Amino acid sequence: MLREQRKQRKVFEKRNLKRWKKGFDLLETLYAASTEIGGEFSAQNREEAASNNNYNFNASINLHSRACLITSGILSLLRSGHADGAFARWRTLHEIAIITSFLTTHDQKTSLRFLLHERVLAYAAMKLWHRYHSQLGASSPTENDLTEGKREYDEIISVHGKEMKIIMDGQRKHSKKFAGTFRPRKRNGPGQM
Repeated sequence: MLREQRKQRKVFEKRNLKRWKKGFDLLETLYAASTEIGGEFSAQNREEAASNNNYNFNASINLHSRACLITSGILSLLRSGHADGAFARWRTLHEIAIITSFLTTHDQKTSLRFLLHERVLAYAAMKLWHRYHSQLGASSPTENDLTEGKREYDEIISVHGKEMKIIMDGQRKHSKKFAGTFRPRKRNGPGQM
């Protein structure tokens, strides 16, 4: 069964590549050039950016890396015939372009807050992972990771204000609101809810 599906998949992908070769080649060329140029630019400027606390550079490099990863996913989805999935990832790629454009036209403080916002989100994700790790069948983050994440989170809040905390509070509020939403309801009797 799997052998036959894989054979059909290979036949489809070969036919798909033949049909859309020019478009795939153009996108792949753009992807290759972008990763190469971005890598060289990062290597040539990283030390200077770090010594000058250039947060615009750091945010742009992070977003560029994310955009390259998404483009690779788009190529894979297109090759395998998942155009709707590729289009969804293309929208994400567009959002990254907008964010990058916004950050590069604003001051260093804006980029710093963007980078710190990602750290706050990472801590929120770690807390959720810790909370639900047993249901996911995964190991929990270490106590050291949790302690370090909390220390970093507290420092961000103390230095950059409580509006950075809204993320965590909003998440907590929404998780309580929807807690138990997917649990089966108790029935009073046959056919009754």
